[in-house]
Amino acid sequence: MTETIGKPHAGRSLIWALIESGGLSVLSLLVLFVVARLVGPAELGLVSLALGVVQVLAVMIETSLHDALVQRQDLQDDHLQTAFWFCLGLSLLFVIGCWFGAPYLAQLFDTPALTDLLRVMSFGLAMTGVGAVPIAVLRRNFLFKQLAVRSLYARVAGAVAGIGLAILGYGIWALVVQYLLQATFNGLLVWPSCPFRPKGRFVPARLRELISYGALSVGSRIVWISSVRLFTLLVGYFLGVTAVGYLNIAQRVVDTLYDLLGGAAYNLAFPFFARRQHDRAQMHRAFYATNEFAALSVPPIFAGLAVCAAPVVLLMLGEQWMPAVPLIQVLASAASLQFILLFANAAIMASGRPGVLFCLSLVTFVFAIGGLFLLQPGDALGAALLWACRIAVTGPIVITLAWRFLGISVPKLLRSVIMPFCATVVMAGALGWLWHAHLQHYSAIEALLIMVPLGVTIYAAIVLATHRAALFRLFGFMLAGLRGARPS
Repeated sequence: MTETIGKPHAGRSLIWALIESGGLSVLSLLVLFVVARLVGPAELGLVSLALGVVQVLAVMIETSLHDALVQRQDLQDDHLQTAFWFCLGLSLLFVIGCWFGAPYLAQLFDTPALTDLLRVMSFGLAMTGVGAVPIAVLRRNFLFKQLAVRSLYARVAGAVAGIGLAILGYGIWALVVQYLLQATFNGLLVWPSCPFRPKGRFVPARLRELISYGALSVGSRIVWISSVRLFTLLVGYFLGVTAVGYLNIAQRVVDTLYDLLGGAAYNLAFPFFARRQHDRAQMHRAFYATNEFAALSVPPIFAGLAVCAAPVVLLMLGEQWMPAVPLIQVLASAASLQFILLFANAAIMASGRPGVLFCLSLVTFVFAIGGLFLLQPGDALGAALLWACRIAVTGPIVITLAWRFLGISVPKLLRSVIMPFCATVVMAGALGWLWHAHLQHYSAIEALLIMVPLGVTIYAAIVLATHRAALFRLFGFMLAGLRGARPS
């Protein structure tokens, strides 16, 4: 199957990719806030364990052949037919595994209620298998608008049902219903916009071609996601479900923002780089531009979240969730550094070297999980600090790999990020001082109404004084995307 697409402006594609990622994240977080206000950390920790297992399996299904379908230049219909039946079969296999394996997992964590939660939530995996290939086709063709619309419908349906059930007193089962509705809508609504239609055809040779790339690609994602979920499961094993509740809230707050920005950036950058994989000069120009834009726009957002964490938690979750504040601050600080490495990962993957990132994922996995066993932190904050420290290990490695395999100039890359990070530090320091010295006795909403505009003003003033040209390039890029302009 060969596709012919136009040349949508990258800024317009990014806007739709952001909407898609937002649909996948923000509404879910709102439901989580409502449920978290009605249940305690222990109850939320319980559903987090079940959701962690299901999400690892869902990632294995959706990404098993995703990158191979997006990256492959000579994609044929036989590839898509084979990939569809493979993903669907894998999803049904996982549903059966969850049904029979749930009691053993519940026994391991000494939480009998986990059995029913995991069994019910596993049915959403079947719909993940249904939608996996169409999602890859749409992303390959930069059809982010169609993905965004489908995502928003799914998330609105899940959010309405989840919030309604939470208010009616169904507690953590509101999150279960939310997940199932989202998985169902995501699996079904992607089809009307996709030109691909399944037929009764499965070609083992095509599967081998896809797996030769996809195995390492999905392996790196599976190891990465598994490290996140296994880390959460082990925190529950060592510290109990209450600690998991606090850690889950902190991760969801930070990960929602990271998924919104990082998910959109990666989903756009990967096919963008893949189309330039044989032109080193174009690859370099795209890489430096994306990193410059990311450095200007993303670190201040995460730094703002870190310094505003206390009033945000008070406003959205209430006093009982205040122990999650330092966890949010630690994870948000690490996320701002991690985001800058995202484009190097996408460029390395697009250049046809999935094995490199697979090995890097293994290093991260060993560091996080091995560190948890060796250090055994005594509370959720210690676990969050250990999780954040993995960036110190992977950062220099990713930069070295980008230089080694892509010929990226490390000094040029560092020059593009140093100034925005310095401006971010100044802004965060000013807001942190203001909160501790003057605003702690204000209401949460009053504090946020003061801190957010002031932070934007401080950061914008520093950037305008030191990096005006880059800021104007960023605005021009986004405005051209809003107008629907095509690249010159």
